Amino acid sequence: MSSELKITEPGRVAFGEEAYDLFEFDRCVDFHYKVQYEAAGPRVECALTLSREDGFVLQLHLEGVTHLRIPDLSPAFWISELQVIDVRHSQLEGVRYAVQSEDGFACNCRNVRFGERGPGGTEAR
Repeated sequence: MSSELKITEPGRVAFGEEAYDLFEFDRCVDFHYKVQYEAAGPRVECALTLSREDGFVLQLHLEGVTHLRIPDLSPAFWISELQVIDVRHSQLEGVRYAVQSEDGFACNCRNVRFGERGPGGTEAR
């Protein structure tokens, strides 16, 4: 399931009829980084699968990435207090959202999409 992002506050998001507190999703269980080289320049996308304590997972898709910083993997990838911030007013070319966490994850991107998944990574619906 994917839907347009609605930010209710930096640490809370909604898509479709579901709302989530992103602070609960503190474990990154899967991470993908993809670059496509095109005539207009590189197109970068990033996807993270985040898990909360009860095993429920949420997919986070970052499109049109212009800046990406990931924390050291030691050995796991933890994300503390993840926030999605609408930065359209900042007038950064092609950037609508800043996604950041307290422990060093940071991304500026054109679009953020969420895909919901159920416990243990199985489809929720």
